[in-house]
Amino acid sequence: MKAARVNAGYTLSNVAQRLGVSKSTVSRWEHGETRLRDPVKQELCSLYGIEPENIQIIGGINQNDE
Repeated sequence: MKAARVNAGYTLSNVAQRLGVSKSTVSRWEHGETRLRDPVKQELCSLYGIEPENIQIIGGINQNDE
């Protein structure tokens, strides 16, 4: 997910501002420390110009688990 953000030309601050969250929240999403909910995932995909199935999370949270 970090690669998608960087490839799209965004910093943590840019994404945090656009989504109304903190930089640390975006960082936790990227490292798999916090679950990335579907509505936010859709916003990120739109922002980064990628398809949802192309988002990969580093870390321990399986994004498909409920």
